[in-house]
Amino acid sequence: MLQIETKLDLIDLLAKAEKLPYKRDDSGALMAYPQSVRIPPDSPFQSAIKEIALIRGLEPLFLTINILPPGVIVPIHTDTLIGKVEAERWHLPLLTNPGCTFWDEESGDHHFEYGFWSGPVRHWINHSVKNTGVMKRIHLVVDLKPE
Repeated sequence: MLQIETKLDLIDLLAKAEKLPYKRDDSGALMAYPQSVRIPPDSPFQSAIKEIALIRGLEPLFLTINILPPGVIVPIHTDTLIGKVEAERWHLPLLTNPGCTFWDEESGDHHFEYGFWSGPVRHWINHSVKNTGVMKRIHLVVDLKPE
């Protein structure tokens, strides 16, 4: 998994993310934008979308912002995008703590570091996410259309 340092103002992005309406899913995670929904043209996260799209040289497809409250463990699952679209997924932590990890069946546990894009995340294989820390975790997630 690659880590690419961001040049974005993460404090500003976090403030925007905290103002969004969230819906709790069956795992206990909170989602601001459902997976596989096209990026709203008026999204306040255009700077982040453009940054990772330019770095990777790929077209942006989807945006998700999710919160993982303390103590939440998302069970092992796979993510299938609507229409079975293939995507290169990148995470940008806006708020995190050492107790937040992403696990996948091929490479084990990862902690996505604040200040860095992490990816490509292989969302189509078995994976799980957990927050054993004392504060919530907020990630901005961008799916890009692979070549």
